[in-house]
Amino acid sequence: MNRVARSTEFYDPRTAKPIAFEQLGILAANAAKGQVWHATAATGLGEKCLSVLKAIMSTVAAADEDSLVSAAMKLRGAVEARGAQILSPGFDDGADSSLLRPNEVTLELPPGDKPFVHDERGIRLSVGPGERTRLWLKSANGEPYWVHMLLKLDFAASDEPVAAFRFLHHNDDEEVVLRFRRSGIVLRKEVELPMPASRSMFFSVAVVGGSVRVFLNGVPVYCRSAPHPVATGFILDVIGIPGGATEVLLPLLAVEPAGDTPLDTPAQDCALLATGLVEAARQSGSRSRLHEALHCLEGCTLAFHDEDICAMIGQARGKPVFSGVLDDLLVARLANEAERRDFIDSRPMPILRVRNVSVTLSSNPGGKTISGLLRRGRRPEELRLLDDLSLDAFAGDIVGILGRNGAGKTTLLKSLVGAIPISAGRIDVESRPVLLRPGAGMQPDLTGRQNIHKTGLYMGMTVPEIEAIMDEVIGFAELEKHIDRPFKYYSDGMRARLIFSMATAMPHAILLLDELLSAGDLGFQERAMDRLHRFLSRAKLVLVVQHTFDFVLTRCTKCLLLDKGVPIYFGEPRIAAELYRELL
Repeated sequence: MNRVARSTEFYDPRTAKPIAFEQLGILAANAAKGQVWHATAATGLGEKCLSVLKAIMSTVAAADEDSLVSAAMKLRGAVEARGAQILSPGFDDGADSSLLRPNEVTLELPPGDKPFVHDERGIRLSVGPGERTRLWLKSANGEPYWVHMLLKLDFAASDEPVAAFRFLHHNDDEEVVLRFRRSGIVLRKEVELPMPASRSMFFSVAVVGGSVRVFLNGVPVYCRSAPHPVATGFILDVIGIPGGATEVLLPLLAVEPAGDTPLDTPAQDCALLATGLVEAARQSGSRSRLHEALHCLEGCTLAFHDEDICAMIGQARGKPVFSGVLDDLLVARLANEAERRDFIDSRPMPILRVRNVSVTLSSNPGGKTISGLLRRGRRPEELRLLDDLSLDAFAGDIVGILGRNGAGKTTLLKSLVGAIPISAGRIDVESRPVLLRPGAGMQPDLTGRQNIHKTGLYMGMTVPEIEAIMDEVIGFAELEKHIDRPFKYYSDGMRARLIFSMATAMPHAILLLDELLSAGDLGFQERAMDRLHRFLSRAKLVLVVQHTFDFVLTRCTKCLLLDKGVPIYFGEPRIAAELYRELL
């Protein structure tokens, strides 16, 4: 399909007046950042929503702590007027801080933690190196609720802070909702929202109806499925690190019973604000930002018409490299089922398609040990190296593969070239891929020069073609004095440099690189990165096992994250990188 025409407005059913997407996008983006915004009738937002946004904006814009505490009292009035119960500030310093609302929500300090301070300015969590403070909000009756908190963070100047907001479901493992950094807030370990740590922020968080919902400064920024139907508690966790004190001030903390939206905000206004964030991402021209916005707001209703979604699909498909994951997010938004099918049928064919692939090996393939012989007749022990992996890669893709040691990265590459048999699933590839890894395919008794000849012939090159690149390969690998020595006498660095130099000099349609970018000293690695960038532009498809975030974030079009053989995420590199950071 080739529909790129796009409307710039839709009609508000409350007023029958048109709403301008661009103005709505500017308002939503600025409001979420706590920056000044201006509402016009064209944004379509109701007065109830605008009054809350204005109260939040005037509060988070406070220049110092005294101004923030004073402004928080006005915000408290707006929050209370919409049915929220104030937990802080709300009682005298001598009151029992372990129980604020009998039979509703309790506020507790886990044993062994440094006590927090609670006074007329709010709640203050202050920790030094080696100390920890957790603020634990528990639902006494198990009912879901919204948590509203105004935060001001003050981090030590040296290291990255350790502060997070998590939710609990009975005795299950805690789930991270927010992680605080100097550069911004990470939502659900997936997407970082740029936000200076010194800026005050107002959050509304709930887990209700099986989804995690986060509002930042009154704007919905996250709504996706949760592993549990509701949260039975929340924890604000602050850990002291070397380099100075970390302090979190909460001038306002409140709760309310969990409905679909917080603070009695009309559902249509929430949909308009979510639409504004997506529109702001689209207007930025960054496919990554659009992907992240649609990913984070997957559970939110958006106010776009189908023709607007069709236009975004057309714009995304007009990029040099097709993004199947972004395409999925957009196509899923179409209300017209026939139109969805048409877009799915018109997708380009992937160069590589992996469907439900698993790799399982026997832990003792030969069964030649005495214990193995005694166990004959029993089911053999199996080791699952890959578990139900699916992905599509298209022409022009550079797919980064992240994961800790033993995650299954090399196993995947070997299975793609047939070096390891798959036990389930299917792999379809347009042409034969080539796997290059340190030492792979090199004959130890042959010289470096002879190995270049052998590899070139294996790749289908003619002898004159090999001779034409010989000096360039040797020179880049810095092996002029050693090229006629047997390969078995090369150091690990020399071997890796020669293989990398050959890999990036010979033509390949589909190339698999397994940790070849760490060879040599820093100077060689910088030259290798420049050479790789030029080479990647000539290849049809590249899969790279890599541990450096810079390469994944700047060069990869997609990224796969594996952990213990299980695919954790495939899609936007920035999301994969955030998830990987949490595993380290």
